[in-house]
Amino acid sequence: MDRNARNVLLAVFAAAAVLGLGAAVLWALRAPRPAEYAVDLAPAAPLASSTGAADAGAGPARAVELAAEEPVVYGALDTTVIFPLEVELTLERAASTPQAEGAPPLGAGATASLAGSVVDGRGAGVRAQLRFVAGPNAGRLLTSDALGRFGASGLHPGISIVSIAGAGIVGAEREVRLRPQRETQLNVGFGRPARVFADVVDKDGQPIAGALVRLDGQVRESGEDGGVEFAAVAPGEVVVIVSKPGFAAVRQSLNIPGAATIERGRLKFRLDPGASLQVSITDALNSGVQATLFLLPDSLDGERTFPWHAVNPVRIWPGGTALVEDLPATRVSLRLFHAGARAKPARRSIELQSGARTTVEFGLEPAPVVAGTVTDGGAPASGALVRLEAPNRAEAMLSVFGETNFLLLESDVLPDLPPALQEALANAQGEYQLSANEEVAAVRYLTATSRDGKRVAHAVLRRGDVRADLVLQPVADGRGELVIQMDGRFQPLPVEARVDGVPRDPFVLPPGRDLRIAGLPEGSWQVTVRWNEDVLARSVPLEIRGEATLHVALPEGAIVGQDEETRRRAGKR
Repeated sequence: MDRNARNVLLAVFAAAAVLGLGAAVLWALRAPRPAEYAVDLAPAAPLASSTGAADAGAGPARAVELAAEEPVVYGALDTTVIFPLEVELTLERAASTPQAEGAPPLGAGATASLAGSVVDGRGAGVRAQLRFVAGPNAGRLLTSDALGRFGASGLHPGISIVSIAGAGIVGAEREVRLRPQRETQLNVGFGRPARVFADVVDKDGQPIAGALVRLDGQVRESGEDGGVEFAAVAPGEVVVIVSKPGFAAVRQSLNIPGAATIERGRLKFRLDPGASLQVSITDALNSGVQATLFLLPDSLDGERTFPWHAVNPVRIWPGGTALVEDLPATRVSLRLFHAGARAKPARRSIELQSGARTTVEFGLEPAPVVAGTVTDGGAPASGALVRLEAPNRAEAMLSVFGETNFLLLESDVLPDLPPALQEALANAQGEYQLSANEEVAAVRYLTATSRDGKRVAHAVLRRGDVRADLVLQPVADGRGELVIQMDGRFQPLPVEARVDGVPRDPFVLPPGRDLRIAGLPEGSWQVTVRWNEDVLARSVPLEIRGEATLHVALPEGAIVGQDEETRRRAGKR
């Protein structure tokens, strides 16, 4: 073979090798890949109740994980599918939630939802903590995901105050109105902060120095000229509370526009001399624990100018006296509650006078009780939290006020009154005692939780039940797992999941593997799956006991992806 012929033959072999290698690469890109990646959908922090234990009434979902070895971040795998698969799981009822025959389950009234986002000054999502600091959901903690999104279901209706904190933001404090069977939106952005000046004056218009001004969670003290400045306040509807000893505190809502400056002299808060209230309990009945007194305006539909949530509850020892100062000059209703006792009278209505002290007495008489012991491994569970709860807290609250309209719960930041939710700590012998509250609900649920929140016990109380001994057991771990099977995938698929209202970090599901959502509480769920504008599964009911499987047929676009023009228009290359 001559030299020219050999060169031609070598060129042919080289071209064939290149074509073969290209085909192999193309096959590798399209062929299903082994399940060698892992995705973690666990929230940054678990939801908690006001006591640190899971709120049995709210039924929050546990931390959710997708079985894993290595995390795959959003966009970590190349794919031409630009629209994410959206999976929403809603817990209808956990298998561990108590439910008496013929009665609503525990937490039946917790049907409100909250969703929204927190973004920083650049418009990027903030990993923030959102804590309910007052109202019927006090103590519940939410966390936002990598995109700043957050959410929760199983919330009690009414007005709650939510505090927002995170790295790189000044923080915020907002009121949210939560309604049954509805989702409330709360979006807070720190990109266009406002500058706010304000003055604190007395009834004669003279400046008040040393007053504390709490605006959107930030606290400043007024200077000698009565002035305060807030250099950066996130826009939106914010709450201001101004207080100083000797004066009645003032509460006000302000709509703060973005990037605005509220100049000195435009915003003034007037403080009037406060009234004081002295309350005595004449009977030393069950004097080992304190009674709780709740003060609210006589007319709940009036203008909200005083932070009643900052006063309630007032704690008083039976046979003792409590003094409450710096109250507004208005007509108030007083309601006293005590374990194993009934207040005489059940309610008092009095007129408070500015700069004056009003004296009130309550008596106590025995009332039906529920008593028992809490044990753990045969030993007294000292310090265990025992809660006696109506199935529907909202309805129980309304019954205390003699109302049926849920809008009453939006009249103010109302605490959980003891007929709706009563708590006690077990003593050194593991003993507890609570008022039976049979007049509020024929069926009530009793829950005991260990100090560390890892052990729990439940009991159902009916009319006439006077004793319930509780034995703590380990909290059941999330043993449920949902497997979503999708055929035909040959490239990665973006996924966004929301579990019981809580968004998880978006991620990419590698080809050739099922979507597995583990760590779910066993019980009754509803599953909705969407892709782009297609609803692939709508509120599909599933009983998850161990592993449950749902097959979803993906549309062509979720398999083959989108063309270059569509990706370009969506800002993806």
